[in-house]
Amino acid sequence: MLHVPISVHAEDELLGDTVWRGFGEEFVVRLGLDRCRWVAVHHGTSATGNDHIHLVVCLVGEDGRVARLDHSKRKARAWALEVERRLDLVRTGQAGTGTRELTCTEHERAQRTGVKPNGAA
Repeated sequence: MLHVPISVHAEDELLGDTVWRGFGEEFVVRLGLDRCRWVAVHHGTSATGNDHIHLVVCLVGEDGRVARLDHSKRKARAWALEVERRLDLVRTGQAGTGTRELTCTEHERAQRTGVKPNGAA
């Protein structure tokens, strides 16, 4: 199984289910996984305000063959940049240069205590 959360920045407009479904379809095609079974679950906004989906792809086909993920990070990144430009979304930073987002637990603790963990965005 492949699990990929796909989100937009909190400053971007909320996207409808039709747009998110299109994102799921585009993503699996771009990664060459369009022959695999997949599902996208739209969660709405996260604790930090990001509208998002969780895309889950079964990597084992009905014929028993395992899908290949060759260059999947590069392909996913190229797709994300293309979508950001096409829909005029907030641009993500260069891969590997940013700080990580808080986990739900860290976010809740920070809200409760008023203190953010070190190194958090």
